[in-house]
Amino acid sequence: MLLSAEHLSLNFGIRQLLNNVNFYLTEGDKTGIIGINGTGKSTFLKVLAGEIEPDEGTLFRNPNIKISYLSQNPV
Repeated sequence: MLLSAEHLSLNFGIRQLLNNVNFYLTEGDKTGIIGINGTGKSTFLKVLAGEIEPDEGTLFRNPNIKISYLSQNPV
């Protein structure tokens, strides 16, 4: 297992961005995260990368992997 997230929840104020999310990634897997603006995609990636701690749930990152992403900022 490279990465696993179980029962992740995250709120910003009264807004719930993640609700009981489960996600598993094993070697050789390919995945995409898609959705309309403001649905928590970037926030989910930040949780997976360890930049934000979830309010609830457990996250496992294999210590031999590096998680990175390129955020898109409007010019």
